[in-house]
Amino acid sequence: MSEKAPKKPVSVTLDPELLHAVQDLVASGQTSSVSAWLNETARYRIERDRQAARVRAYAEENLLGGARLSDEELAEAEGMIAASIARTEARRSAGGAGAA
Repeated sequence: MSEKAPKKPVSVTLDPELLHAVQDLVASGQTSSVSAWLNETARYRIERDRQAARVRAYAEENLLGGARLSDEELAEAEGMIAASIARTEARRSAGGAGAA
């Protein structure tokens, strides 16, 4: 296993309500520090963006025959997915976890 590079200190500016919320997470033991939370959040966001790029590349290659999605088409697809997720969550909360 390769050695991790040492962490580098940086200065960040957070909205007061975000800082307070993260400090509450630290105080409640849900994360070890503000830095740990920022590392985890950045790692999650970077991985999510990479996964989105892989999904887009797969769709363009395998579903669209190599055609590129326009920014407008991608935004529309994201909206459709968000709406589907919202409908699913609404059904589940209205009828219990097992409702379809």
